[in-house]
Amino acid sequence: MASTLLRKGCLFTPHHSSKEVRRASAIVFESVTKDTLNVFIRSQSTNVPTINTSNVDVRAQSTSVPTKIGDSAGCTCPFKHIVENLDYGISNVRREGQKSYSKTTVTSEEELNLKEESCPFSQDEKEESGPKQRAEAIARKFSSDAFKNAKPFSEIPGLPNLPILGGIHNFFPGGILYGLTWREQKWLIQKKYGNIVKETPFPGFTRINLFDPDDAELIFRTEGKWPLRDSFFFMQKHFNILHNKGIHGLATAQEVEWHKLRQGVSKYIVPPQAIGAYCRGVQMVARDFVTRLGTVKDSEGFIENVIPHVKNFSFEAIGLVCFNTRLGALSDDKSNKENTDFIQSVDTILECSYLELKQLPLFRYYKTKTYRRYENAMQCTKSVCLKHIAVARERHKAKNVASEAGGIITNLITNDNLSEEEVFIIMHDIFTGGVDTTGHMLSFVLYLLAKHPNYQEQVREEILGELKDKDLLDIDDVRALKLVRAFVKETLRLYAVAPANSRNLKQDLVLTGYLVPKGTVVLIHNDWISLNDGYFEDAEKFMPERWLREATSKISHPFAYLPFGFGPRSCLGRRMAELEVYLVIIELLKKYRLSQTNEKIKIGEGIVNALVPPLKLRLMPR
Repeated sequence: MASTLLRKGCLFTPHHSSKEVRRASAIVFESVTKDTLNVFIRSQSTNVPTINTSNVDVRAQSTSVPTKIGDSAGCTCPFKHIVENLDYGISNVRREGQKSYSKTTVTSEEELNLKEESCPFSQDEKEESGPKQRAEAIARKFSSDAFKNAKPFSEIPGLPNLPILGGIHNFFPGGILYGLTWREQKWLIQKKYGNIVKETPFPGFTRINLFDPDDAELIFRTEGKWPLRDSFFFMQKHFNILHNKGIHGLATAQEVEWHKLRQGVSKYIVPPQAIGAYCRGVQMVARDFVTRLGTVKDSEGFIENVIPHVKNFSFEAIGLVCFNTRLGALSDDKSNKENTDFIQSVDTILECSYLELKQLPLFRYYKTKTYRRYENAMQCTKSVCLKHIAVARERHKAKNVASEAGGIITNLITNDNLSEEEVFIIMHDIFTGGVDTTGHMLSFVLYLLAKHPNYQEQVREEILGELKDKDLLDIDDVRALKLVRAFVKETLRLYAVAPANSRNLKQDLVLTGYLVPKGTVVLIHNDWISLNDGYFEDAEKFMPERWLREATSKISHPFAYLPFGFGPRSCLGRRMAELEVYLVIIELLKKYRLSQTNEKIKIGEGIVNALVPPLKLRLMPR
């Protein structure tokens, strides 16, 4: 079947729907990946059994395959684990309700994150870059020759280290990274050392920086059902141990604990139909945001710094989605002290989480000033969340409210598998993650709308043409705006809010020719990759049309654009963040023309890529 599809040329062409492309891609990847692995396994040892995928479960049959490098059976790579993970990666497009490839309903989380993507390959590239070729490349990296010929971990190029101190001196005066932002640091080390760079930022901790989408694909395709991602939120872990019964959240939990939380909340925030339930409520928040901008602009239409108002919009939208209530962030009325304190506390948590990156973890031994501020803010957010949990329980008992009407919190409290502490930490993670990332994402979008008036007008014409006079929108109305979505997508290519994807390797891998052992922390720098001319034509140029189906601009690798990550541990709030931004664009361009923005912007250092204030805008009535 796979070969038939390839012969017909139906893979990765701009003439087929996203559903057709994803369905065909999944079939081909399943077929060629296992077939190719079998070829390599058989070529290494006659003692290793062939994997028959026609009628036997791969995970059951592959148990006899040697699992360690140098096993006596003669296989020199961990095929069993790799095949299991590849089997998971290609079969999860059929789980959670999808009955067969002939169906168009797709509900698995990974497939939901992929099925809307425009086809990244043009017709003439499919022979070089199709799933068959990539599957073969992955298999080659697990051959005995790949492991045998790999250079040792010790030879990976990297920043200079000192005895005992490691590479911490590189960040101090005189060091090569001193005074640079995160983005500037990573651009520098890639230019100096290449696509794989070893770094020991402080004693006892070494990580590998990766700048090649082939390595990204290899890691994501083989990470399995429970990806490992070491968190730098050490203060949150410390707080959870002391004040949340040791229960960690989506950002800090691992494996079974993480999977339980993710499964508990993903069905309420990932599927398009779930997001659609919040569309009109978020539209009202977007409309209030535009009204707010109209009140704060001066007589000539200037707003000296729009970023605080953008952040307040994020608070208000996420508050509605989570708690089914308005926090008042877009209002001058601050009489509700509880909501005001909650907003301030989330701000403090974000600030302290950033400061944590620049300080030694002395809070483990005594309460530092930063940790005291963080702990007080966490206690405040927990108190407010617990009150909302109690209110939601009472409302649910009294009125038997529909889940969508009660916000995410109503869905979570009706899940008997989640404790109160788990519901709190999920709410905390949604707020802290959503406010920061959505706010920065929207700031970059507003900047580029004002900077490119020609695209701004094209986007507005699409909005008026598609929506006409329709007032309240549903999710299908928003999804029909292809240029709006392409505009946001191109914004994230140039200004990815999450600059890198972090993983702890679950098995030994050969990355850029070096053997990197299991357990190593790797950082995949998707922001550098997405700005590289090797993967995007005119990569520095803002071209939203490159994401439209009729585009002629070529994108040479499907893993060159990963602003939300990939796989089971990709960004949970992706669709909600996108919906919020789409609705602001719609409401804003209906009413105003944006202009007179900063000529240049600076990307600040922090947990995420952020536009450094101020962002000056001029709003002229239509």
